Amino acid sequence: MEQQIKNPQYVINSLTNQVAMLAQEKALRDAIITEQQLEIETLKKEIEELKKKDDKSAK
Repeated sequence: MEQQIKNPQYVINSLTNQVAMLAQEKALRDAIITEQQLEIETLKKEIEELKKKDDKSAK
């Protein structure tokens, strides 16, 4: 026996809003991850430069 939804448009709108909110959260997480990856790459380059300077000064 199937149950009839009294207000199907409300359910559709609610689910649509939930999907939109989740997509927005995912996009924000992706942006944060990308920003952090760029920062990591910058820091790695700085570390390499400092290592090179340290190696030169040790010689």
